[in-house]
Amino acid sequence: AYYTQEIKHMYFESDGEDVTARKAIFGAFILYGAFITMFIFLLSLFGNRE
Repeated sequence: AYYTQEIKHMYFESDGEDVTARKAIFGAFILYGAFITMFIFLLSLFGNRE
């Protein structure tokens, strides 16, 4: 929820159409990175270390 709120605030402070498109791509990368981080955390939490 934190990242989506940050992206929403960043999007509403848009400067122009080209900047808005870049912010949308940047926001997608932020959410993707958060998902990957969460996935790695869950793997380390539930992973089987043999």
